[in-house]
Amino acid sequence: MFFFKDRFKNIENPEATIGLDISSRMIKWVNLGRDYELKRYAIQAIPMSKGKVATKNASYIANNLKNTLFGQDSIRNCIINIPDVLVCSKWVQVDCTNDRHILKIIELLVEQSFPYPLSKLYYDYQFYQSLNQEKSKVLIVACRREDLDFRLDIVQQANLIPRVVEVSSYALERAYSFFFPDSFENTLLIDIGINQLTFLFLNSSQTLVYCENLLTKCDQESILLQIKRCIKRYVLTYPFRFLKQLFIISFNSSVLNFLLHRLDGFLQLKIKTLKNQNCLKYSTEINSNKIKQKFLNLFLSYGLALRINLYNNKKIN
Repeated sequence: MFFFKDRFKNIENPEATIGLDISSRMIKWVNLGRDYELKRYAIQAIPMSKGKVATKNASYIANNLKNTLFGQDSIRNCIINIPDVLVCSKWVQVDCTNDRHILKIIELLVEQSFPYPLSKLYYDYQFYQSLNQEKSKVLIVACRREDLDFRLDIVQQANLIPRVVEVSSYALERAYSFFFPDSFENTLLIDIGINQLTFLFLNSSQTLVYCENLLTKCDQESILLQIKRCIKRYVLTYPFRFLKQLFIISFNSSVLNFLLHRLDGFLQLKIKTLKNQNCLKYSTEINSNKIKQKFLNLFLSYGLALRINLYNNKKIN
């Protein structure tokens, strides 16, 4: 999905594009070649400003982003993420017998589905397999313009062209599918960010996504209880879906090790960590041992960058 279709243009040179993950405290990006080779990457903490994180200062964050791009003159484009907590989504069924009015129908559904003025929203939609000849299943996704414009201001002030905006969970799913295609079915992927928890219940029929803010960021026991509650809620809601394994991504190694120990065997789940895959290729300039340690930190950025690579390779084939 592209949150602003009118701004999207096909990217002929994916090697000039980075998958850019901007969180409240970190800037992370990767640059991939046409054969998915990792050419460049960056992980940069956003320094404190006047005693607090400058999460609302676009110019300050843009300057930090430009520092990571110093000397990378070939990089022009970026695919950026927007966190799931800033996005609302809804599945609807649409009558497609009169496709001339489909855009008006979608617009009306957006107005009915989201409690916010249409003029203050960015929205997008995607059709899925038709249920029958007259009805199609459509996913509508919307966010407030101010939330997305803030991120667009950052990349534009850093002299980058924002080609695609993608919801974080979609990028996580793409990265997981690319690196771990054999472990997709009946798997739960948990991404523990600085401020939020993202749950991806992976299934071949349909991936379910659930996201919520971290109630307590520094208390490991509280994080553990919050995760257990979310898993129990899913199991109770979908008793016919069997979860067989759980993968965890966390920027905090201490939290990760704690959860690996305490969650192992919970509801008979087999806990695993995502490890660097042999299928990942590196440029000769990349220190392979160093990047293996940073694989989890860059996982979302990989998912963003892979969008353009997979899209262009599909066109070629």
